[in-house]
Amino acid sequence: MTQTPTVDDRSTMAQLFTGRKSLVSDAYSVLTDATFVNTLEDDIHQRGAMDKLIRDRVQARTSDRANEILHNLCINDWNGKANYQHQNFAKHWRHHTKKNVEWLMNLRNCPPEVWLLALQYAFSIMNHTAEKSF
Repeated sequence: MTQTPTVDDRSTMAQLFTGRKSLVSDAYSVLTDATFVNTLEDDIHQRGAMDKLIRDRVQARTSDRANEILHNLCINDWNGKANYQHQNFAKHWRHHTKKNVEWLMNLRNCPPEVWLLALQYAFSIMNHTAEKSF
């Protein structure tokens, strides 16, 4: 969302997980790309194992530990091709989410360092609200 460190743990990144059919979404604070495996485990623990992990060519997600988790839980792994954004649902959903978070932060005149809290709040609302599937 932004390069502004969050108010709680000073992270500047978030890892997003979204169900392609359910549109249920979760956001996790990320301090480094290497923590993807931890967020993957947290999401599986909270929501259950997904059928397929669709990713957007981020190298941190292809670690041996991540591959082992995917293999052990029989989770298919799909990697989008460069310059084929129409193939990647996550990019479209991220854009949709970003617009909602920006609207919320502007509406409430939030300081930039609460972007992660606003993102998690927006997901909480979106997870409990009907949404037309893409």
